[in-house]
Amino acid sequence: MEQKMSNKQAELTQYNAAMIQKFKDKIYNGELKIQHSILLKNIEFLQNFKIHKLELIGCMHIIPNLKSSTIKEIKVANCCLKEINAIQLENLEILDASYNSALKIQDIEKYKNLKQLDISSTNLVDISNLKLQQLCSLQLRNNKIKDIPSLSNLINLVELDLSQNADIDIDPIQQ
Repeated sequence: MEQKMSNKQAELTQYNAAMIQKFKDKIYNGELKIQHSILLKNIEFLQNFKIHKLELIGCMHIIPNLKSSTIKEIKVANCCLKEINAIQLENLEILDASYNSALKIQDIEKYKNLKQLDISSTNLVDISNLKLQQLCSLQLRNNKIKDIPSLSNLINLVELDLSQNADIDIDPIQQ
């Protein structure tokens, strides 16, 4: 039995085919960079590619639709991102969410494979819920952090940048 496509489904299929063709030549070695694209509303077509590194600049409207098991590195700097958990990428290893001035980091522990995290210049005040055991590098510069809780949960941490956080108490780190 043959099913007919609605006009909307046909348009979406044509749109996705056009987007796939457009981005096919822009993906180099599994890397894709999209900047300030207001025309790009739906990126489900990206699931057809084996992208491991994705850079979205000024593209907040795209992030809630982003799902992929192959993306290991994403840069969503300066995207007006409000919550880390808006990113649905369970295999993520590198996340740059810097320069998102209203960022909240609840539920960040769901990224169990995260090794590098840059949440600089996000106006963060509290980092007490960071319990990422695989994390090696943590960039927290230029925030409003005053207290550093024990970082004993971050057993693989080798790089920590707390610069430009006024009045920070580093006593828990020294213990």
